[in-house]
Amino acid sequence: MKPHISISPRNKAALEVLAGLFLIFGHIWLVYPLYKKYWLHAIFIAMFVGLLIWSRHSRRETNREVGFRFDNFLSSGKILFAITFASILVLVAVKSLFYTANFQFLRERIFWLRLVQYPFWAMFQQYVILAFFFRRLREVFSPYHFLAILASAITFSAMHIPNPPLMILTFSGGLFWSWVYHKRPNLFTIAISHAVFGAICCNIVSVYAVVGPHADIRWSKAHPIDYSIHAVNDTLFEHKTVLPISKASNNTIVVIGWARAAKGEADKVFVRFGRRYYPASYGTQNEADSYKSPFGDAGFRAVIPLSNLRPGYYRLSIKVSVKGRFFCHYPSRRMWIKIM
Repeated sequence: MKPHISISPRNKAALEVLAGLFLIFGHIWLVYPLYKKYWLHAIFIAMFVGLLIWSRHSRRETNREVGFRFDNFLSSGKILFAITFASILVLVAVKSLFYTANFQFLRERIFWLRLVQYPFWAMFQQYVILAFFFRRLREVFSPYHFLAILASAITFSAMHIPNPPLMILTFSGGLFWSWVYHKRPNLFTIAISHAVFGAICCNIVSVYAVVGPHADIRWSKAHPIDYSIHAVNDTLFEHKTVLPISKASNNTIVVIGWARAAKGEADKVFVRFGRRYYPASYGTQNEADSYKSPFGDAGFRAVIPLSNLRPGYYRLSIKVSVKGRFFCHYPSRRMWIKIM
C-alpha cells in the first residue's frame, strides 16, 4: 500500500506563492526579452493562468471570498477614496518641490480613454496580487497579518524592477490596497483606486511604465535622452527592426550613433548587446558629422567582438549616464541583431 503524502495548508500556500513568483519573474526576465518566442510566452501565460484556476478550485474559493462582491462596496470605497485622494495630493506637493506640476494631461482625450480602459488591467493585477498572492501569504504568515501585507507590497513592487519611481509607487499603493483588502475585500473598489492613482500619478510624476531587462529606468520624463543608433557595420539602422550579420565575414560589430541629454550634459555612453555592456568612445565631432547629428559633439562609436558570441538574436540598445545625475538612462526602443 502506497504511503499517503500530506502537506499542511501553510506549506501548500508557500509552494503556490513560489510557483507564482517563478512564472511571473521567469516571464518578465527570461522569456519576454527573447526575440519573437511567442510560443514560449503562451506557455508561461497558460501555466500561470492554470495555476490561478487550480489553486482557487482546490481551495473552493467563492467570488465573494476573493473580492468580487458589492455588499462592502461603499465601506471599502470610502476608505480607498480618502487614501487615493490624499496620496495624489502628497505626490503633487512633492513634485512641486522640484518641478512645476503640470495638469495639461487632464485636457487630453487619450488620458480619459486610458482611464476608462485602465480599471480592467488594474483588476487583473489586483486579482493576482491580492486574491492570489496576499491570501496565500496571509496563510503563510498567520497570525501576523501585517507581515503578509508587507510581503504583498514587496512582491508588487518587485514586479516593477528596475523602474525606481514605479517600485516606490507600487510599494506604497500595495501597502494600502493589501490593508484595505484584508479589512474589506473588494476587488472592484481597489481596481478603481489603482486605475485613478496610476493614471493621474504617472502623469504628474511623469514616470515610464516599462519594466524588466529592457526598462528605461529614468526617474522622470522631464530629462529625456535624444539619441539615434545610426549604423551598424556601415549599414543604416534607423528604420530596421532586425539586421542580419554573418560571423564568417565579420569579426566585430561597429555601432555608431549620437546621444544627448535634453537637460544636462551626457557623460558616458555604453552599447548594450545581449546582456553585456560595451563602452563607446563618445563626444567625437567626426562621427557626429558623418551622419549629421543635430547636436555637434554628440557622436559615439562602439566595437563589439563577435568571437565569443553564439548565433542567434541579440537586442541592441544604449545606456547613457548624465553628469550630475546618480542614475542612467536606458532608451527603450527595440532593435535586434541576428548573428548567423
